[in-house]
Amino acid sequence: MQIAMGEKHGIVFTCGCDHFDDVPVYRPGLVEALKTTPCKQVATEIYATAFLSREGHVYTAGWNDYGQLGHGDTMKRQVPTVVELVKNIGPVVQISAGPYYVRGWIGLLFWRWS
Repeated sequence: MQIAMGEKHGIVFTCGCDHFDDVPVYRPGLVEALKTTPCKQVATEIYATAFLSREGHVYTAGWNDYGQLGHGDTMKRQVPTVVELVKNIGPVVQISAGPYYVRGWIGLLFWRWS
């Protein structure tokens, strides 16, 4: 699933079951970790979510059993965390997510974590 956002906003809200404590959230709530980081795209799979900021930085959160969050480890992250591995390469222009992977594009360069 993907969501693209317009130029003026970019504030991210979420709801559902977070799979960390299995407490469902029935009303949308602000993603506090990104409240000062306007986003232009969100991509999600069943256990992970990626956020693309207007500056071209990727933030990921969720389960990470296969390293799909892109942080170079398999630690689960409940709070969206910037992916340092691509932050210094250049601005990411698009992201996508699917079963156990997150991928993106930096110009013509394509990368995938899985």
